[in-house]
Amino acid sequence: MVHVFPHVKSFTCWEPQFELTDFSYFYCLRHITLLRVNFTETSVSQLLKYIETSKGASFIERISLEFVLTVSAVPIIILQ
Repeated sequence: MVHVFPHVKSFTCWEPQFELTDFSYFYCLRHITLLRVNFTETSVSQLLKYIETSKGASFIERISLEFVLTVSAVPIIILQ
Protein backbone atom coordinates (compact mmCIF):
# COMPACT_ATOMS: atom_id res chain seq x y z
CA MET A 1 0.00 0.00 0.00
CA VAL A 2 2.89 2.39 0.59
CA HIS A 3 3.39 2.56 -3.18
CA VAL A 4 -0.25 3.63 -3.65
CA PHE A 5 -0.32 6.45 -1.07
CA PRO A 6 1.40 9.05 -3.28
CA HIS A 7 -1.26 8.52 -5.96
CA VAL A 8 -4.31 9.07 -3.71
CA LYS A 9 -5.84 12.48 -4.45
CA SER A 10 -9.19 12.22 -2.65
CA PHE A 11 -9.99 10.55 0.69
CA THR A 12 -13.42 9.99 2.26
CA CYS A 13 -14.00 8.19 5.55
CA TRP A 14 -17.08 7.49 7.66
CA GLU A 15 -16.37 7.51 11.43
CA PRO A 16 -12.56 7.48 11.22
CA GLN A 17 -10.97 5.13 13.75
CA PHE A 18 -7.35 6.13 13.18
CA GLU A 19 -4.99 8.88 14.22
CA LEU A 20 -5.78 11.82 11.96
CA THR A 21 -2.09 12.70 11.86
CA ASP A 22 -1.66 9.55 9.71
CA PHE A 23 -2.75 11.69 6.77
CA SER A 24 0.91 12.61 6.46
CA TYR A 25 1.36 9.28 4.62
CA PHE A 26 -0.85 10.60 1.81
CA TYR A 27 1.54 12.99 0.10
CA CYS A 28 -0.71 14.46 -2.59
CA LEU A 29 -4.19 14.65 -1.08
CA ARG A 30 -6.34 17.31 -2.69
CA HIS A 31 -9.69 16.60 -0.98
CA ILE A 32 -10.40 15.17 2.48
CA THR A 33 -13.91 14.31 3.64
CA LEU A 34 -14.40 12.96 7.16
CA LEU A 35 -17.92 12.11 8.30
CA ARG A 36 -19.09 11.60 11.86
CA VAL A 37 -15.85 12.59 13.55
CA ASN A 38 -16.18 12.70 17.33
CA PHE A 39 -15.72 16.31 18.34
CA THR A 40 -12.95 16.12 20.92
CA GLU A 41 -9.95 18.25 21.70
CA THR A 42 -7.74 15.40 20.47
CA SER A 43 -9.41 15.10 17.05
CA VAL A 44 -9.34 18.85 16.46
CA SER A 45 -5.70 19.16 17.57
CA GLN A 46 -4.69 16.25 15.29
CA LEU A 47 -6.35 17.91 12.30
CA LEU A 48 -4.74 21.25 13.04
CA LYS A 49 -1.35 19.63 13.54
CA TYR A 50 -1.64 17.91 10.15
CA ILE A 51 -2.66 21.12 8.40
CA GLU A 52 0.07 23.20 10.05
CA THR A 53 3.02 20.79 9.86
CA SER A 54 2.53 18.29 7.04
CA LYS A 55 4.34 18.88 3.77
CA GLY A 56 1.43 17.26 1.92
CA ALA A 57 -1.06 19.70 3.43
CA SER A 58 0.09 22.36 0.98
CA PHE A 59 -1.71 20.46 -1.82
CA ILE A 60 -5.11 20.43 -0.08
CA GLU A 61 -7.85 22.30 -1.91
CA ARG A 62 -10.84 21.26 0.21
CA ILE A 63 -11.52 19.71 3.62
CA SER A 64 -15.07 18.70 4.52
CA LEU A 65 -15.78 17.70 8.11
CA GLU A 66 -18.88 16.48 9.86
CA PHE A 67 -18.54 16.42 13.65
CA VAL A 68 -20.65 14.54 16.17
CA LEU A 69 -21.14 16.13 19.55
CA THR A 70 -21.85 13.71 22.37
CA VAL A 71 -23.21 14.13 25.84
CA SER A 72 -23.14 11.06 28.05
CA ALA A 73 -22.15 8.97 25.02
CA VAL A 74 -25.39 9.83 23.20
CA PRO A 75 -25.03 11.75 19.91
CA ILE A 76 -27.22 14.84 20.02
CA ILE A 77 -26.12 17.17 17.22
CA ILE A 78 -24.31 16.77 13.96
CA LEU A 79 -22.48 19.84 12.69
CA GLN A 80 -21.35 20.28 9.15
